[in-house]
Amino acid sequence: MDEAEARRQLAQARRQVTRLRQQRQLLLQALQEERGRSSALEQEVGALRSSPAFRLLAAYQRSLERLAPPGTRRRQRYHQLVREVRRQAAAPAIIPVPPLPTSPAPEASILIPVHGRWPLTAACLRSIAADLTIIPYEVIVADDGSKDETPTELAKVAGLRVVRLEANRGYVHAVNAALSSARGRYVVLLNNDTEVQPGWLDALVETADSRQDVGVVGAKLVYPDGRLQEAGSIIWADGHGTNYGRGGDPRDHSVDFPREVDYCSGACLLVRRDLLQALGGLDARFAPAYYEDADLAFAARQRGLRVLYQPAAVVRHAEGASYGPEASGDRARILDRHRELFCIKWRAELASQAPNHPDNLRLASWRVPRGRILVVDHQLPTPDQDSGSRRMFELLSLLAGMGFGLTFVPHDGADLPPYSRLLLDNGIEVMASPSGLPGYLRQVAPDLRAAILSRPSVASSHLPTVRRLAPEAKILYDTVDLHFLRERRQAEVEDDASLRASAERYHHQELSLARSADATLVVSPVEKEVLLAEDPTLDVHVIPNIHADQPAGLGFGWREGLLFVGNFRHPPNRDAAHWLVEEVLPFVRKQLPGVPTYIVGSHATSDIMELSGDGVEVLGWVPDLGDLYDRARLFVAPLRYGAGIKGKVGESLAHGLPVVTTRLGAEGMGLEHGADVLVADGAEAFANQIVRGYGDQELWERLAANGRRTVSRQYSPETVRGLLSTLLAELGVLAP
Repeated sequence: MDEAEARRQLAQARRQVTRLRQQRQLLLQALQEERGRSSALEQEVGALRSSPAFRLLAAYQRSLERLAPPGTRRRQRYHQLVREVRRQAAAPAIIPVPPLPTSPAPEASILIPVHGRWPLTAACLRSIAADLTIIPYEVIVADDGSKDETPTELAKVAGLRVVRLEANRGYVHAVNAALSSARGRYVVLLNNDTEVQPGWLDALVETADSRQDVGVVGAKLVYPDGRLQEAGSIIWADGHGTNYGRGGDPRDHSVDFPREVDYCSGACLLVRRDLLQALGGLDARFAPAYYEDADLAFAARQRGLRVLYQPAAVVRHAEGASYGPEASGDRARILDRHRELFCIKWRAELASQAPNHPDNLRLASWRVPRGRILVVDHQLPTPDQDSGSRRMFELLSLLAGMGFGLTFVPHDGADLPPYSRLLLDNGIEVMASPSGLPGYLRQVAPDLRAAILSRPSVASSHLPTVRRLAPEAKILYDTVDLHFLRERRQAEVEDDASLRASAERYHHQELSLARSADATLVVSPVEKEVLLAEDPTLDVHVIPNIHADQPAGLGFGWREGLLFVGNFRHPPNRDAAHWLVEEVLPFVRKQLPGVPTYIVGSHATSDIMELSGDGVEVLGWVPDLGDLYDRARLFVAPLRYGAGIKGKVGESLAHGLPVVTTRLGAEGMGLEHGADVLVADGAEAFANQIVRGYGDQELWERLAANGRRTVSRQYSPETVRGLLSTLLAELGVLAP
């Protein structure tokens, strides 16, 4: 199979995977709707049972008991009628449990301890059966001495394994009895008064698989009415526990991201089976129940394992329904007794827990041994739309991977759901609005190691507040690019006096910020030199764009056309597109009359769209540029002004797509003309380099190989991570 055919089949496979994912999502939505209908039916049955007519009939029966002599036909008739009404009212509530699609080689063993209350167990099992999980699993019910119809009904459920305890011994003993029957790498403890939501098990297992040091993963628990029950839990220094976010909105960003926590409630808890076996199961001293989940979490940490909360695993939990309201007094007594036992067992560990006070809730809700870092930028990163966002997103990912707890604040206060979700899913807290920043700083100041304030307008707005409320935190001013340098260059190209005035305002503002911050970040050595020439006392560090290695794409002969990419909100990109079409391409067409040109980018204005025609196709925003990078022959970056390093150039080279650019487009990237890229200024000279690179296969292949190698060496995630580590260590943010 040649390279082109392999690429074609790979692209086809990717499209098939995308279609399968879309179909799975549609099926999940359909199942959710069906579950909603089932829930509505159960509510209707409940309403019937509590209806006045039903209560009147029951009261009439009690009257007959008192008034009608035993054995009379009247009494027998009404007894028969009452039994029939009750049978008809109760029958729909017990919807049959479908066969469970269990696996002979499960990855996860779902253990459900039950003691009576079969309708709850049936609803729980139905919800498991309805989920189209990818993870193979088995379901084991530990029947803890049930006296109702539970044993009979469990025997009817295909695919279910049952461990029977003759006497009721409580949750802890039921779990331990079933543990020896589990075959999966993971054990999922699940209460029978729960109903799991689509994707729950996949989310738990994928989280556990994400790192070798994950020992326990808990779900987001919600009440049947939709309120949040728990988003991870806190253990205070006095041994009391708090369910974080209780009673709030489960979609609030402050509770809707995965993070390390003190513990998660055992209503739904994934645990490594080897951990449970090493511990000998749940600690029997906490039988029948309560504090066994907190004890498990502390035991996991004692063995170097982490306890994570995963909000993508959503479980509806009718809290306490397994026991019923009649046991509330017993629960309170057991809780008090087990808290005392827990405090004795974990006395040393509790000494480092936060004091039990409402002001400490946010601080204690997230275990981040390396501390927190606050990041403020002008908006949520949109990494598929502009280079600055791509760099910010990659920096956030690197910092999160280094063990910091990150909170991102969009200065414009706009919540863009796909992009906020992107951060949240990566374990990054997203604050809804900068108006909440002062309160946040007051709550977490003892744990805040650094604040990264990105762009001059953002940094000017928030630097004084951060300095005042979190004086121990290091402040890093991230320039993104030197705005005054960019506007000076634009003013020179356009001969615009107002731009010169704006550039001088930026000049004053950016120098002031660099002097006020503990460190200043720039993206290129050129900009570092510019700042140090202004003030040699500044602490300036180069943190460039980040480009991971990409597949090399098709070979020379399979490619066609020129590609330009840019976010058209950015003036240099609009200017470059016009200059390319109006001044460069006429020279190109004299030598390459049929070459197509593709102009791609977000926020294309009407004047950009009007560039279409005569071999130019304006595609606008394209969510995935991979196919274009694979089939275009040259990337063109005809930038006449700007600052910083050009993300479009680095990304193209990372994909093995040779680049023709200007001296300004290659500035600060360490790229050599003729070896890594082709560089020219002036319309005709630029066009000649396009023609040269487009037609010379040997040159093209040299540029493709060298460009990828240079970008990998200078801008790989590993390289930039090293630069970040050095910077943070020098500032004392990252412990050696």
